[in-house]
Amino acid sequence: MQKEYDKILFDHYQRVAKLNGLGGTCSMEDPYIRESETNFFLKEIGNFCQKHAGDSLTVLDVGCGNGYLLAKISEAFPQLKLMGIEFVPELFELATSREIANCILALGDARELSFFPSNVDIIITERSVINVMNRQDQILVLQNIAYTLRAGGLYIQVESYREPLDLLNQARREMVIADDIEESGHNLYLNESIIASMVQKGLIEVQATYPKNYLSTHFFVSRVFHKAILPKGGKVKYSLFAEFFREALPSGVGNFSPILFRTFKKINQS
Repeated sequence: MQKEYDKILFDHYQRVAKLNGLGGTCSMEDPYIRESETNFFLKEIGNFCQKHAGDSLTVLDVGCGNGYLLAKISEAFPQLKLMGIEFVPELFELATSREIANCILALGDARELSFFPSNVDIIITERSVINVMNRQDQILVLQNIAYTLRAGGLYIQVESYREPLDLLNQARREMVIADDIEESGHNLYLNESIIASMVQKGLIEVQATYPKNYLSTHFFVSRVFHKAILPKGGKVKYSLFAEFFREALPSGVGNFSPILFRTFKKINQS
């Protein structure tokens, strides 16, 4: 199912794979965001495992990249059966090179249901649905996820949404920061209206271990506050200034993080 926008994705992630290899920065340069995302997935998976102690559980990572997250899950939960689907051959090769225990990887297209297994307990996406740069194709991927999950299973989602990005840019303009933050050229951010299509397929949002706006404080401090008072020649990214205020303030203040942490449960449908 090759689409015109696929070339943008391939070109970007071929460069990313070459530059970052097996590193955690392969799809996210900001170390705090990457660590927070990983911890969120591990917390949600851990809670599910506790509720289903003794069961043989499967986890599928849709768009598993270089396998960084799957490796972390394998380390924390060696009893789980892991699976990953990756679209970009260079990233798939990196993931395969990890030789993750009890893990099956496939080079495949999440827009095609044939690449999905059946009756999976947990499905995760980490900023991979936004790589599908067509709204109807995004809905198709989410429908495939819903179809693949067993009843009672979880879809744990870390994806970027447009509404908080608009609010973040409003805050930047109020501080006379001239340039807006835009979606990367290989992304199409989701919007809240897409949740309705998930509900129709039996995916109901449930309370998670972290609030969905967990990264909001970090985004406001690092993308608004820091930017507004940055002196000429000051460090632009990942500064001690941003780290200080991020730790001094509670997480999840406001709705300024495009990256949201969400968990959905598959319910039985009549």
